[in-house]
Amino acid sequence: MPSAPPRPAPPVAAAPAAPAPVDNFGAVAIPRAAPQEPKEITAQAIVNVDGVYRGLIFPLDNGQTWTVIDDREFEYFGSNPRVKLDRNLIGSYWMRILDGGPRFRVRRLK
Repeated sequence: MPSAPPRPAPPVAAAPAAPAPVDNFGAVAIPRAAPQEPKEITAQAIVNVDGVYRGLIFPLDNGQTWTVIDDREFEYFGSNPRVKLDRNLIGSYWMRILDGGPRFRVRRLK
């Protein structure tokens, strides 16, 4: 009994071409062009906190690094606190220390 001829492999869809860097310039101002991101995240900070002040750096267990950009100073003392980050309507980010600590503006460094 003759064997059936081999079936051709289905075509592989080509990956979409990545946009040129110039195409992304200013695109964050266009809400539908911005990549989807969660409304908030929680993470473990890897830092001993002796007060919260402008310039304090928060490395997180998820690999991100954030810095405080708020001009206010807060009393908070703790080691490796859980934090929640969320984005406000105008695009800036807030960090809250979850064990009753303060909420302050931050910017992502890494």
